[in-house]
Amino acid sequence: MNKDKVNELINNTIVVLGNDVNSFLTSYSLKTRFPNKEIYHLIIKDSKSKILSDNVCLTNDWIQQFNFKHNFKNFSTHTISGFYDKNEKNYKNEIQTVNIKRNDFIEIIKNKCLDIGVKIEEGYIKDYQYINGSIDSEYINLFNDWSFVYIQFDNLKEIKNIHAGFYIDCLGEKSFFFDDDYFDRETHTANSINVNYKFKHYSKLLPNNMMLSGHYEEKSDTIKSSCEAQPEGILYRSWDGEKCHVKYYFNEDYVTKHIVTDKLKKQFNLKDTHIHNNINCIREKNTYYNVFAMGDTIGNLENVVNTNELVTQKLLIHFVELFKHKHISVFSKNQWSKFVNEIYEKYANLISLHYALTTRDDSRYWQDRMNQNYKIKFDKLKNFDLKPMMEYFNR
Repeated sequence: MNKDKVNELINNTIVVLGNDVNSFLTSYSLKTRFPNKEIYHLIIKDSKSKILSDNVCLTNDWIQQFNFKHNFKNFSTHTISGFYDKNEKNYKNEIQTVNIKRNDFIEIIKNKCLDIGVKIEEGYIKDYQYINGSIDSEYINLFNDWSFVYIQFDNLKEIKNIHAGFYIDCLGEKSFFFDDDYFDRETHTANSINVNYKFKHYSKLLPNNMMLSGHYEEKSDTIKSSCEAQPEGILYRSWDGEKCHVKYYFNEDYVTKHIVTDKLKKQFNLKDTHIHNNINCIREKNTYYNVFAMGDTIGNLENVVNTNELVTQKLLIHFVELFKHKHISVFSKNQWSKFVNEIYEKYANLISLHYALTTRDDSRYWQDRMNQNYKIKFDKLKNFDLKPMMEYFNR
């Protein structure tokens, strides 16, 4: 392959890995912004990451930026309660979003991706190939010394090498490029990437580091969600009209996962329960040579004032602009990493403020919140409308 061909490959071909909403938001955003680029979306059938089935929120900013045509009628209402004290008063988070069932939305945006020319394939990653620019003169100055060249993919019809200049990993906690245990070593002979960028928890801002997910049957006339602070954790619920989807955030220093599971199963007849470990955290790196993390691969914050899709949409508006030039410099990638960390830190500080202002002392969990000297960075909150929250806490 000559340098001109490689240069064209770098500029015009991007592979997105992922099965969830964030991955399809990424593919749609990239193809809409750059119609002439080749965007491959690989759905990974043996992904180890759990995909939740609650509702999806879309912001007007993302909808307008990427000209996303829709006829969704349901505007979500999100209420927050129990942080000030344990009574039933709440306040509304006025984020303007449309709300739709996750499985329905994935099907809609998948079809829209196909309509605009995204190449979607489903199957298994078999292997990958990388080059080292200092050894292979053919690639010098094109890939910043060390980069991935192709993924060997089995789409259930054929095994082929999909070449690309950039890769976007949206696979979540157990990602392909950012974890070292994607392949089962006992059954798989593929090369190992041998990197494991761990998650850093916002432990000084947010107490919870685990989550239980599940759902129960409950009819509702409205699409809505709520976040309720409870004695030993935070209960987030999202109603889609037929089911209520549950996320319970907690810390095993106060209550075990077994007690949480038993409690919620008895309270709601909860089904399809699953424990998630890396909550309220961000991965220590979100770029890796010619690979970028997006969505839950970057990190995860509890749904007090936002959902992870809303953070992804905010990032995507800026992320796509990285690809408008021939190459992405090391400096640009470092600036992007700093921006990602800044966005997550802003939301972590906003969520943390709900704990810092509490007057609850009805459990050891809340007593420890009262006794913690939170280091809130208020300069991170200047772009948020804090009026509804401050009125709630100033009762």
